[in-house]
Amino acid sequence: MSNTLIHFSPIVFKDKNISNSVPGLSNFLELQKLFSLHVGINDRTGTIRTPFRQKILNPLPEFTESFRLSYTECALLRVAELERIHVNTGKTFRLLYSGGIDSSGIFAAFVEYFGIEKTSKILEISCSKESKYENPWVWDRYIAKNNFKLISSHKHTDFLDDNVITIMGEGNDLLVMMNLFIFQWQKFIVGKHQEFCLVDESLIRDFFSSLYGIQNEIAITSIIKIIRSSPFPLENMYQILWWLHMALSWDSIILRVLLSSNNIGFKNDRIIQFYNTPEFQKWSFENMRNFDRSIIFQYKVVPKNMTIDLLKISEYKDKGKALSWPRLQSMIPYGLMIDDDFNVYHKIEDFFQFIDTNNSFID
Repeated sequence: MSNTLIHFSPIVFKDKNISNSVPGLSNFLELQKLFSLHVGINDRTGTIRTPFRQKILNPLPEFTESFRLSYTECALLRVAELERIHVNTGKTFRLLYSGGIDSSGIFAAFVEYFGIEKTSKILEISCSKESKYENPWVWDRYIAKNNFKLISSHKHTDFLDDNVITIMGEGNDLLVMMNLFIFQWQKFIVGKHQEFCLVDESLIRDFFSSLYGIQNEIAITSIIKIIRSSPFPLENMYQILWWLHMALSWDSIILRVLLSSNNIGFKNDRIIQFYNTPEFQKWSFENMRNFDRSIIFQYKVVPKNMTIDLLKISEYKDKGKALSWPRLQSMIPYGLMIDDDFNVYHKIEDFFQFIDTNNSFID
């Protein structure tokens, strides 16, 4: 067995035997308040050392100001990579398709690159009945008319045993979706007569103390250090929240689906997160470096516009968000952690195998 984690679910820390037995864990859990119970921190900047041994599977790309690819160009470049896999292995693809913006964008990129006829031959559609209603335009004009092979997405935890490559859309939220953060910021500034002000350390402390309940000095200091590790100066809270998510939660979000499986799909390249590429992340860095106030009021406008342009469905511009993930995952048992051999652990006591007593959170 390995002794290094690539992913963990913070719910494991609900067990008091662990919380009281791991050096530095109580301080670390203050930092963990930044994210929900299904997103465990894994620091891609190397700024902090957590109370357990961890490994980064998806390092931060090297950021340069010379990156000029558009979002659509990044998507088509990704499909070109998938084409090489198809040619080299003979394997076809299965898209975990909800009809939402992320999976619709993947579908649109395939159609633009291959054409609808070839796409229907090499791309299966894994969906539920809700997928049809979430995006009726793609369903009626493309999927239903072109003899795509369909498979229920409620069986997705068994997919990695099949001899096809499953494609998912995790990570796109972090690349493009800033509007979730505006509500946090607006709540904070009520009565303060501030909006797009430049941030300083005192404002950072006030923000994370007020909205996240983080008052622990080690946790706050860790946040400030990670903010300073950004490849470009972060001048407002929107940029700061984006960077904290990109730095601390990316690996966790990319890998979390494996907690509901006992196989080693990532190791065998049987599942690919479409948006998990250096190019997409570089695009995101460039988009946020040239910060435009208007982007925070728009819901995934860039990938939505790509789908509209490539598939010619102008009606899609009014689409909002529908939570598809809970519909598929609500009754599925989860593991607690994954090691770097892709073993999934279900027992809380297994966590003690991965403790690092020399970490950044010890008083």
